[in-house]
Amino acid sequence: RGFKKRSGAQASELVYLASIHLTGLRFCLLLFSKHETDAQRLSDVRNEMEDSMCVLNFSSKFWGLFRVLISGTLSEMEELGGEDKKHIMG
Repeated sequence: RGFKKRSGAQASELVYLASIHLTGLRFCLLLFSKHETDAQRLSDVRNEMEDSMCVLNFSSKFWGLFRVLISGTLSEMEELGGEDKKHIMG
């Protein structure tokens, strides 16, 4: 049977089991990373991963802003005449 066709109790049991499995996978990932980086503690690895995710998130947001600025600039340049473009680009 599909997930949506299960009763509420059965569905909550599946969610509970999935949560346990995800926790186990997370622990294995941290343990593997600890071994690969020769870190002293799992918390060091976790903090490093969290910092990396924050940097990635910031970079993603910054790229979105940068894209909007480029797009706006290009739109405005389309409206400029030939002499104005040469003056700006020169």
